[in-house]
Amino acid sequence: MTNRCTETLRLRPDAGACDTHIHFFAAGVKRAKSAQKPLPPPCGRSEYTKVQEALGLSRAILVQPTHYGQDNSVQLGAVAQFDGNARMVAVVSPDVSDAQLHDLHQRGVRGLRYFLLDGGAVTRDGLVQTAQRIAPLGWHIEIQVNGRELPDLVSTLCALPCDVVIAHIGRFLPPVKVTHHAFRTLLTLVDAGAWVKISAPYVNSRSGGPDFEDVAAEARALIAHAPGRMLWASNWPHTNDVPAPSETHLLNLLLDWCNEDPETYNRILCANPAQLYGF
Repeated sequence: MTNRCTETLRLRPDAGACDTHIHFFAAGVKRAKSAQKPLPPPCGRSEYTKVQEALGLSRAILVQPTHYGQDNSVQLGAVAQFDGNARMVAVVSPDVSDAQLHDLHQRGVRGLRYFLLDGGAVTRDGLVQTAQRIAPLGWHIEIQVNGRELPDLVSTLCALPCDVVIAHIGRFLPPVKVTHHAFRTLLTLVDAGAWVKISAPYVNSRSGGPDFEDVAAEARALIAHAPGRMLWASNWPHTNDVPAPSETHLLNLLLDWCNEDPETYNRILCANPAQLYGF
């Protein structure tokens, strides 16, 4: 099943709430050679609509999954199905042409993904040059990397001429204390203007569900430090994670991590993504 909204939502978001990290999969599209995970079953707009309705969301960000490498066709096709209420984060090679970038912008792309764990389709090579090329378009760079490596990246990321988004609560593997040097580096990035997706605690956690207490401490600290730089995402359809989490539980966790504050909760869900993705 791709809809696991099995828990009562405690606070329905305001209008314009956005899920900033989802993936769609289609039958007949081949897995990239660089990918390390098997392709999930096909799932797309009709299945995700049920999740959106259960969570009270109206906007979404399609993020190119590692499974498809640099073939962005599935996500690009999906963006067009949202009637202006979706944007996309793509994966391209460093030699992408200016004409291709402008075409992607017209089709809803607003950022480029650098998945720097095993299975990514691009490397750090060319990151700075690519960031310089997309800055005039108002795009951002989204990074997924083991957060423990952020001290080695911080000078490069702070110098980029575009917005930077850090995926999945920093993706610390394993999770760290909020006093850890690498976590303090993440806060430094946030202070320099980076955004952080409060998403997918289950992929980092070692303490496990339902509350993922080791990652929850990181999420709480980030939200308390800079609520205006946080984003939320379901990471639907939770590729290759068994058992997959309840989406309503994940959104209820956000409310917990916001200390039950509706203003912070809705800022993260509505105003922040509207600013970054240009809704």
